[in-house]
Amino acid sequence: MTQRTFVPGLRLPTTFTALRYPNYRRWFIGQSLSLMGTWMQSVAQGWLVYEITGSKLALGTIAFVGSLPTLFLMLPAGVLADRVSRRKLMLMTQTGMMLCAFFLAALAGALLLQVWHIAALAFLGGVANSFDAPARLALAVEMVEDRRDLQNAIALNSSMFNLARIIGPAIGGLVLAGLGAAWCFALNGLSFVAVLIALLGMRLPATVRPPNKERMAAQIVTGLRYIWSHKAVRALMALVGVSSFFRLLLRY
Repeated sequence: MTQRTFVPGLRLPTTFTALRYPNYRRWFIGQSLSLMGTWMQSVAQGWLVYEITGSKLALGTIAFVGSLPTLFLMLPAGVLADRVSRRKLMLMTQTGMMLCAFFLAALAGALLLQVWHIAALAFLGGVANSFDAPARLALAVEMVEDRRDLQNAIALNSSMFNLARIIGPAIGGLVLAGLGAAWCFALNGLSFVAVLIALLGMRLPATVRPPNKERMAAQIVTGLRYIWSHKAVRALMALVGVSSFFRLLLRY
């Protein structure tokens, strides 16, 4: 029988049952801080681009450049997340995004930051996020051992993102007005440390994945065929795709 690693005696409302698990609790706290930092950076980045160029088109272009890698890399990234350790993959992607934030902070602090710097680092951050997202979603299964609490963990993840979307820009605006854009980037870089500490502190069950000799392209085709052959899954994917598309349009 698998030993459940939630904290004995820790009573929580049904809304927060997934927080009984130390692994998920560490992740929830660390990722919440990191997401707030990401939104702080987004506020400062947009303000700087507009201050330098005075162009609304430039603002949309930077957002597009940051989102572009996801369009091409999300499918192979999902396959990779099923082949390697998700925690190790996330340690690499989170470190990459942290370095991008610190580079922005250094360039802004030295008054050397230009629009092409922002675009290049937004693209690199988009590449890292493309591999981070599927690993992050799949890791919830390992953090919450009892499948009965998995739905609650997914709901808490959604709440975490929406809460950070509200709090992060508000704090970012205050920091931007009081200390400058460089501090927004630096604080975002520091916020990734919380996620790295959470990932390193997890005690996950040993997962042995059987060797997969199938080519990555073949696995992607198999996944797409599965989506197309199941009406409910196809409808959900279409709904997510349409909502994501219009959300991107609103950003531009």
